[in-house]
Amino acid sequence: GASPPRPAARPPKPTAPRPDATRHVPDELLERVLAFVDATSWWRGSAFLVCRRWLDLRDRASATRVRVWTLNNTRICWSAERSGDNTSEAYVKRGFGFEVRGAPALGRISKLRFDGVGDNLTVSVYPNDNTSLRKHFLRVTEESWAEGEDPLFHRADLFTLDPDDATRFEAVESMRRHGRDYTTLPGYYYIRLKTTPKLLLKVHTFGEAGLLHIDRMTRARRHRTGESHGFCLYRAQSTSQSV
Repeated sequence: GASPPRPAARPPKPTAPRPDATRHVPDELLERVLAFVDATSWWRGSAFLVCRRWLDLRDRASATRVRVWTLNNTRICWSAERSGDNTSEAYVKRGFGFEVRGAPALGRISKLRFDGVGDNLTVSVYPNDNTSLRKHFLRVTEESWAEGEDPLFHRADLFTLDPDDATRFEAVESMRRHGRDYTTLPGYYYIRLKTTPKLLLKVHTFGEAGLLHIDRMTRARRHRTGESHGFCLYRAQSTSQSV
């Protein structure tokens, strides 16, 4: 005969939510703890993506960590480049190189140099990466950028030998735009103008460097193949580097 009907499955027992162990910990204390933890990989988890409090703590801890960095001729030679697969938003680790066409004496540049502190730094280059020559500091302003264009560092007047006349930048681990967080690779940082945070430093595999508007990096970054938006600052996090 027919087998008896199987009993209906019992509904799962509701589980009590885990208590938040940090609920009574002051934000200021959590911020100071997180500022000295390498959180570039684990804080991309769901807790930081859905909780307003932890999003704010992440940004504040990041700013605190960057602020205490001392950059002393720190060599930057790795960037986070948009992969060739435009179906994703992946980044890959790449070296970079560019030329300043309006200043042939600068030759080809494959290393940037950062001086200052993490939230107030200058960007410079050595001609042909030759450290025995004088450094040339980047000097760009919002006026260097025109709507819809990426200003390329091909003009000699965008560099100065006077560090006091150099443009000031700041490093940020992530950026929030149009209700979404943007990052590149763990340990890589966006470098943006202090006076105009919407403009970011970028280099391109075709040998170009310049400024990029944040909306062109966020809304259309799947179409920025070969372009680097982040720079590796692992070497700067624990101590200053003079290489």
